Amino acid sequence: MSDEKNGAAGEVKVARHRPERLGDFAVVGSICCSSCCCCCCVHSAGGVAGALVGSAVAASAPGATSNVTDDERAASNHVIGVYWAALIAITTIIIAISVLTHDLITGVFIILFGGPFIQLGVSLLALPAAFTKTGAARQSGLRALGRITLIGFVGSVIGGVIMLGGGAVLLGLFN
Repeated sequence: MSDEKNGAAGEVKVARHRPERLGDFAVVGSICCSSCCCCCCVHSAGGVAGALVGSAVAASAPGATSNVTDDERAASNHVIGVYWAALIAITTIIIAISVLTHDLITGVFIILFGGPFIQLGVSLLALPAAFTKTGAARQSGLRALGRITLIGFVGSVIGGVIMLGGGAVLLGLFN
């Protein structure tokens, strides 16, 4: 088409028009930056896996010696139970609040992305359970909680490294 007002024959002019909806800026994206959902929350999964391993290690060997009393084993198991009950309770509260506020996706993101921080907070919440005992039982409970927290933290770090490495591969940084 040739039009005298728009320029020479065969020339195309492009005009930017304002969008009809959502104002000037409308960003449409998918969850987790169009990548695999597992890639975004591997650090949380690693933290939970580490806490599970830490719980198993703490339950099977609560003391450094082989002469573990029933009181020490009970104290370790009590602290492990308090840790997992608190983690389940906090997670349930986050989901309940997000359902009540009609914003479930935010609650899920808080749990998936903030999982390691939630676990550290739960470790602090479970700390008084170890102090309800005395002597060797207290030490056994503190060791159990320390193992859960440390191995959970290591799992989160390993998951974070995997997450960042996977993200870098997905973004093509290693091409």
